[in-house]
Amino acid sequence: MNLKESISSTTVICIIRHGETDWNSSGRLQGHEDIELNELGRKQAIETSRYFETETWDIVISSPLKRAFETAQIIAKRLLIPKVHIVEEIIERSYGEASGLLPEERRSRFPEGVIPGQEDFEHLRQRAMIGLNKIVSDFQGKKIIVVSHGGLTNSILYSLSNGEFGSFKTRLKNGCINKIKFQNNMWTVEFYNKTTEELVDKMENQKKLYSKADVEAMRIAENSRLMGKNRVEELINYAEKSGIKRIGIANCVGMPKETAKLKARLSEKFEVYSVDCKVGKLKSAELLDDDSKGTSCNPAGQADYLNENETELNISFGLCMGHDIMFNQKSKAPVTTLIVKDREHKHNPYKEFED
Repeated sequence: MNLKESISSTTVICIIRHGETDWNSSGRLQGHEDIELNELGRKQAIETSRYFETETWDIVISSPLKRAFETAQIIAKRLLIPKVHIVEEIIERSYGEASGLLPEERRSRFPEGVIPGQEDFEHLRQRAMIGLNKIVSDFQGKKIIVVSHGGLTNSILYSLSNGEFGSFKTRLKNGCINKIKFQNNMWTVEFYNKTTEELVDKMENQKKLYSKADVEAMRIAENSRLMGKNRVEELINYAEKSGIKRIGIANCVGMPKETAKLKARLSEKFEVYSVDCKVGKLKSAELLDDDSKGTSCNPAGQADYLNENETELNISFGLCMGHDIMFNQKSKAPVTTLIVKDREHKHNPYKEFED
């Protein structure tokens, strides 16, 4: 695949820095040396895999070095992904004569920062992006887990953020996750340098937004989807699965034929109450306290009528902008919108966004 060509599908990649090694724990600079994970590093790999267990992932890819490959194997095994692919281009930076040295040793031996044999940063960046583009080319549209190294991963983040973060600015944690996406020939960074603990805690906080009843409603909604069917059929399916008996329709007075058809269809299975927006014949001048003429729409009155009839689900059907908001606020029953008022596009605002 030519990456210059337009790609509409989204490729999702999570780049992980491998788990800890003994060289990491002691602060020794670690490049092409093939150092294995220590026990903490293996635990970090297991912990990192927890983030991925909530979704389906397609591919696991690794640097050829042991510390990355073992991290990738632990994750792949827990996700039941049978194979770990090797990509040579995502091996760690070579640090030349500085490899294996402690920070104070490096400062003492190379006070000017010039390290013989170290891979040039620009070369590292280009190599890393070649590897990343190769992954996208080989696995377009997939969800991919890539296990690499701190120096190389930071160079990717530096490239994708135009130097805002990554190399020279970000110290990546062992086992951290960096999520990026490629779509329409563009890279975006969703987040970087996050541990599973940080990410899963965030997900748990989001879950706390839902009560048990809310979760059950979401589960019913998921199970009510009918592929290839229209919204009315899905609405009926949802109402049946929810045990709903009484449905209300709050409709625009200018849609009598459409309302009658909807009411007839729903009446095959439910007790249906409909009320148009001019209910109560409320004079505009009296409501708005100005010189307005005619009869005002009365969304609060529509909600009041349906509340009195104890409907369990209400449908907003062609109400004006603002009146639909008022109706939703006043309705005791949950509200779903079937049609909205759009005077230009015949109640289909989507047309505004069509090419």
